Amino acid sequence: MFLIKFGKKAHLEQLRNGIVHFSPIELFQKDLTSFRGDKMEGREYIDLSKPLVVNGLDISKYISEAILSTELSCQVFSFSASLLSFQNCHLTSNGNYTPNNDFIAEMKQFGDHFLVIDFSAFINALAEKLNVSECGFEYHPITYIDKHDHDAVQNYYINRSKNQKQTAHFFIKDTANSYWLQYEWRFIMLDYKHRYTPDIHGGINLQTGFSTDAPIFNVDTLCTLQCSEDLFK
Repeated sequence: MFLIKFGKKAHLEQLRNGIVHFSPIELFQKDLTSFRGDKMEGREYIDLSKPLVVNGLDISKYISEAILSTELSCQVFSFSASLLSFQNCHLTSNGNYTPNNDFIAEMKQFGDHFLVIDFSAFINALAEKLNVSECGFEYHPITYIDKHDHDAVQNYYINRSKNQKQTAHFFIKDTANSYWLQYEWRFIMLDYKHRYTPDIHGGINLQTGFSTDAPIFNVDTLCTLQCSEDLFK
């Protein structure tokens, strides 16, 4: 399985050499861009069709929108890439799959270059680094749900495993805007012991043992990428 990371060429060169940039979750809540910014990142809408009682008084009828933000006892950092799948690729005449034009147009907003990453090598390098640092981590694809659909959101949480419930809200994004076109795969790290000092933007650069000789391509060439069905299994 392979991941695709989009961005500026200089940043992707760092990634090729094992420097993985993690951003704080809060950064996306404040970002004003329509493709990256999400005020609901890691948050939920409170269901106001049910009583919201404060000091014995139901105040739900006085509120038009309420948001719940879950705070953990440690800093949470995030790394994102895109996952190729049947959802963002189409079958070509020669029997292979190639990325869809709407996916390419969406991801081009993140930068003019991309790097293909071997999933196993990348995960193993991150796990080795974070285990030594005694940091927690979790990774899997993002689930896209209309966050105003409270039943759907509740079912999402119910279906998470016991170990995933604490961090489940970091792996759900609203179907608002075009987020669902990004087919985001996310890796979060939990800095339990405050091993890392964030930079002025709140992020960290993690030096890992990952490296790759894969070339960095211009996004415009992504339409020529061909892969077999086995890649998605």
